[in-house]
Amino acid sequence: MQNSLDQEQSDADRFLAHLTALSRKKPMRDPATALIEERGFTPSQLHTLVWIGLDGPLTMGELAQRLAISDKTITGVVDRLERAALVLRLRDEQDRRVVRVGPTQEGADLFEVLWSEVRKKAETFLGILEPQELAMLFGVLERLEKAPQPPLSSEEVRPEP
Repeated sequence: MQNSLDQEQSDADRFLAHLTALSRKKPMRDPATALIEERGFTPSQLHTLVWIGLDGPLTMGELAQRLAISDKTITGVVDRLERAALVLRLRDEQDRRVVRVGPTQEGADLFEVLWSEVRKKAETFLGILEPQELAMLFGVLERLEKAPQPPLSSEEVRPEP
């Protein structure tokens, strides 16, 4: 049994090492880094724009959970983005206590510029793979995406607002 555990750890270590190495690749970080520097954004502000750009308006609690930050911190992040006219707070029509954060037109336009750059970088990055390697990669990613998630630890469980 110990040997199986060692192999699992080894696979986990290898997986994390590859993810870490890939995350250090400068070409994939350029669009976000340039935008952060140009606009003076924090990573949390940028990730907020990305999440609402991808998924549409989200509650403050959903954003806090996705960014792994506290409710108090997400309030400050959204305040700054709202002052920059990039997001707005929207009251839920069925429950006025629920506040969603959505992009303004300027925020949506900024997301599109950023996502276009990220897409170009991804195409270049994936361009080194052969078609069969791409098929294998996407097959593995799809399988991982569909796999049941392990239960969260008690520290990771956050009540929904």
